[in-house]
Amino acid sequence: MEYYEDAREALIREIKEETNLDIKLSTIFDIHSNFYNLAQHTVEIWFLVEEYRGNIAPGDDIGALDFFSSAEIKEQNIVLAFQGFNYKFLSFKVSMYSLPQIANSANTL
Repeated sequence: MEYYEDAREALIREIKEETNLDIKLSTIFDIHSNFYNLAQHTVEIWFLVEEYRGNIAPGDDIGALDFFSSAEIKEQNIVLAFQGFNYKFLSFKVSMYSLPQIANSANTL
């Protein structure tokens, strides 16, 4: 996120840069405080995506990219991109949804 950048605008920009998808954000899903680095407190703001357009493709700093259901993540032992995502995704209320449902405009949450 750039200095003076709105959190929603930053997420829309980052998703486009990293996945080639244009997204329409819905509501804030959850907020998490992170203490992975004791010298730096960070905060995650999780948004629901109302719809997306485009063909998913990894950005230049991503090795691979795809959609997985929460069941597939558990069954295949898939490691998610950031440090706390595995724990949060698999043990928190986001597990009620699959990733394609969150991002797929054909589905209603």
